[in-house]
Amino acid sequence: AQGRGIERDPGEAARWYRQAADRDSAEAMNNLAIAYAAGEGVASDPVEAFRWFTLAAERLPQGETRSQAEGNRTRVAALLTPAEREAALRLVREWRAQPAR
Repeated sequence: AQGRGIERDPGEAARWYRQAADRDSAEAMNNLAIAYAAGEGVASDPVEAFRWFTLAAERLPQGETRSQAEGNRTRVAALLTPAEREAALRLVREWRAQPAR
């Protein structure tokens, strides 16, 4: 993501974050949420940002990163319409219902 030793490629970073998030990495979920919130390497999408911040906040250990994910989720939620918020919560429920990864 930062381009340490290689050219910076936000799109490639987002792809790797998604792969790791799909394997239940809370840190990757948080990074993917940040990417969606900022439109960094992916199209800006507050619904996806909310989904990934929610899942990250559930899985991250207590501490600064979890608090940041929770705060970011709250900030993104304020941008969502009621229909978008319901869509994001549906995506969260669908993720939780998937078999263990």
